[in-house]
Amino acid sequence: LTLSPLCPRDGGACPCRVSSVLNRDVKQFGKKHMFDTSEETCWNSDQGTCQWVTLDFPRTVKVSQLHIQFQGGFSSRLCTLEGEEAGEELVKISALYPEDINAMQISFAALWRGRGGDGRAAV
Repeated sequence: LTLSPLCPRDGGACPCRVSSVLNRDVKQFGKKHMFDTSEETCWNSDQGTCQWVTLDFPRTVKVSQLHIQFQGGFSSRLCTLEGEEAGEELVKISALYPEDINAMQISFAALWRGRGGDGRAAV
């Protein structure tokens, strides 16, 4: 589990799950790299049509922003932002269409799932 810096500051952990890791190489491409603040690392998914990331907040939170940055050339064409209350089904909040650039992009929701151009995502 990865502790996200975006989690509530009450000491609760914010587990993160991902759909896959490139070549199952979690040391080099694992989810921990999404939150390590290093420009040199990132999470890389394996190939596939739908890649996703979930953040499981320890309590109900009001999320005002989501910051994402794709590695150049590996942006999703479509990201679907979803959210849920504990024990409920995921509900679509919004669709967004990120640019295929290596720059920080900002949106507003907590959870997203994407469909990469060639089946891979690098975040």
